[in-house]
This record gives sequence, structure tokens and C-alpha cells, in this order.
Amino acid sequence: MNLKHATRFIKAVPMMAATMPIMKSVHVYDGRIQIGNLNVAVDIAHKPFAGMEFTAPLDQFMAAANACGDAEPSIAVDPEALKMTVRHKSFKATMPLYVHDNYPRLPAPTFSKKAEGVKIVDTLKMLKPFAGNPGVAIHHWQNGICFRDGYAYATNNASVVRVELPLGIDREVTVNLDMIDTITAIGEEPDAISIDENFVAFHYHSGAWIRCRLIENGWPHSIDDLLNSKPAQDPVPEGLLDSLTRMAPFTKEDAVTGGPNGVSTEEHDSMARDEDFKLPACAYKMSELIDVLKVADRFDFSKYPNSPWSGPGVRGITAGRRL
Repeated sequence: MNLKHATRFIKAVPMMAATMPIMKSVHVYDGRIQIGNLNVAVDIAHKPFAGMEFTAPLDQFMAAANACGDAEPSIAVDPEALKMTVRHKSFKATMPLYVHDNYPRLPAPTFSKKAEGVKIVDTLKMLKPFAGNPGVAIHHWQNGICFRDGYAYATNNASVVRVELPLGIDREVTVNLDMIDTITAIGEEPDAISIDENFVAFHYHSGAWIRCRLIENGWPHSIDDLLNSKPAQDPVPEGLLDSLTRMAPFTKEDAVTGGPNGVSTEEHDSMARDEDFKLPACAYKMSELIDVLKVADRFDFSKYPNSPWSGPGVRGITAGRRL
């Protein structure tokens, strides 16, 4: 993996505002690069760094790497002065270093199970709009995505969603949202997964891996009972998603109502209505309904306030708003 490709993995890690300075650094050891934010760690193989050991400020390291374009820079490390110099042609940058041994490096996972032919990235991108709502989540597990029995689960308190994802693992795991954001930002399919007592890791063909601590307290199995008991029956009206998307800029409180006179935003200085879509009396969060209809081909408005819906390989229930 060249350095430009490696920086794509580095940039995928969400940085936390309030954390120790050393956790906003690039840690190089044994021909590998590790970066983390306490919630997730990325570890990348990079052969040109073999024999080097340094921990550099993330922002300055990335700026120097970007300044070198596609080329591999020349790096000189002075461990006693805690300084590093990066060069490429006429470009030269000097930056301070952290004490290398102070970085809380995670060890490499020791076991991995192949996950070939599974569309992990696309599935997680589909689930992201429905995953987590830190302001209103009642249980810790609601701020993660659960993998269990060939499915992935997510909820944002307005919808609960289950998608087919046969990872072939024999244990339920729930991973945090930073892990999900990192996997989808990288955009490459992992080809293996490993799980130990407290951590889960996804592995890549290049030798990179990403790892996070598992969220404790698993998803209740009653969610499956709920999803299985209310299969959606009604096809989504053709054109409804496009109509809602056009109406969305006119909503003040992110709300949409349906009824015998069509669908409309709430009434205020600005509003929008489409009389072509006659629905049972119902009300939903506009952005939530749009996200659902991007993946659903069946949605039971008649079951309001808790409407079941489904699409290829996905099933969910969305709670409405008060009328």
C-alpha cells in the first residue's frame, strides 16, 4: 500500500474533539501505521516505513504527505530531539514528535474468519441513517449496529431496521458508530473478520485492519418477533419518494402528514402539498420517511403509528408522529 492509499484509511477515522493530544497522532512501528480515537483503531501495512519508529502529530503528518502527492517522501527521525523531517524534491517540512512509547498501541488481532462475497460496505451505508441517536438513546446498544444470525440491526428510535448480512460468525456483536463511519469512509470491502472477548476487527486484503471494543448488552430478541409479526403488504406508491424530496425544503419542523387530500408539510409561512397521493391519516418525520423510502418497496401507511416496511433483504418498522 503506497502512502497516498494509506492516508485514505487514516482520514477515515473520525477524530474526537476532546481527547489527549497523543490520540491525534500517527503511530509508526514495524512497517505499519496505527491511528485511533479511543473508539476505533486503524492499522495499515506500509513497507517503506520498515525499521522506523515515530509518533507524529496527525494534522502535520497528513499535510506533509499531501504535499508529496503520489510520491513516497524521504523521512528522517531524530528520536532524541523528538523531531522529524519530511522531504520530497524541493519540499521540506519539520515537525515535533511525541514520546513513542506513550502511544496506547493496540496489538494485531490473532484470528480472522473469511467474509468473502459479502457486501459489508453497501449494507452499512444503507443502515447508517437508522443507526444511533445519542440525544435520545435509552440503551447503550442503540448507538451501534448489531451483527447476529446472518443479519445486521440498527435503530435511531424512530425506526428499527434489519438487513440480511451473512458474515458467518457464531456470536452476536454490536459495534460502535465510529467503526461504522470508518468502514464506510474507507469504502473498500473487508475480506475477513475476527472477534475476541472484547474486540471485533475487520481485515483487508492489503494487510490493514480496523478494530473497536464491543458494545456490551446485546439487542433484545423481541425485536425479531416484532419485525416478523408485521410483514409489510402495501407497495410504496410510485413517485412518492420524489414528491417528498421536492416538498422537504418547505417543512419547518421536518414533518409530513398524509390523508385523503394528499400529503403535505405542516402549515406555516411556507408549505407544500401533493394531492396525487391519497393516504390514510398519518404523520411522520419527513427526513426519516425519505430515508426509509430509499430502500423500501413496501410500506404500510394503514398501520400507522407503527408502520412496517420492507425492501430487498431489508425489513423495518417506523414510528409516526402525533397527528
